[in-house]
Amino acid sequence: MMSACLLNIGCGNDADDVPEANTKSHQQSARAKTTRPSDEKVNLGEFTITVPQVDLGTTIVLEFELFAKIKGSDAGKFEAVMPRVEHRLRDEIIIAVRGVDRKDLWDPDLRQLRQVILDAANRVLKVVQLQSIGLNRFEFFER
Repeated sequence: MMSACLLNIGCGNDADDVPEANTKSHQQSARAKTTRPSDEKVNLGEFTITVPQVDLGTTIVLEFELFAKIKGSDAGKFEAVMPRVEHRLRDEIIIAVRGVDRKDLWDPDLRQLRQVILDAANRVLKVVQLQSIGLNRFEFFER
């Protein structure tokens, strides 16, 4: 039995964390940040997905909690569209995850998995485009 557990909460070195000199460009940048709506994190649910590996005679079980980042200005649109598409969105995410290559599950950043989920979700949502996908908890094992 193999298992892996990853926590994906982002990287450090955010530009906002680095102190800068009080220059004219920095002041303009600070003003732009205060007038721009911030991104919002939205919950896309918890998933338990089984993926049969017919050629190996095993099954991979994936468990994760999924969230996405959207523009703050799109929050209202997201809340309006989700009740209509949430079941289709969930189905498309499951189908997309089942298509991910087994080796991509070992990537510490899960780039390919997150990209596949992002693409599938944005095809379903249409009016609101997700900016990025994150996982609060990711576990998989093979049996």
